[in-house]
Amino acid sequence: MQVSPIVVAGYALIPVAAMALAATLSSARPVSRRVRSLLQHFAAGLVIAIVAVELLPQVRAAQPTAVVAGFALGVLAMLGIRRVGASLERRGEGSSRSSAPLLI
Repeated sequence: MQVSPIVVAGYALIPVAAMALAATLSSARPVSRRVRSLLQHFAAGLVIAIVAVELLPQVRAAQPTAVVAGFALGVLAMLGIRRVGASLERRGEGSSRSSAPLLI
């Protein structure tokens, strides 16, 4: 079954329209820090869900040991970044506007 390019373009315009609306609303009234954090966590959850549903079954079937090792290393990396960021904040080198966590 072939899908019309017009239908594809129509579906592609949905996220474009949503981003334009969100940008317009946020420029008119900036979102709070809490709402921004909730939106970032929601987006991260979507990415994890997509990876879990689309990619992991294929990778797991090929090399399950590599998947377990990669997951463990990823968790250790996240915990390490959190610890380094917390120690920077305690020493006063990192602030809420610091780019140190992003750089790490």
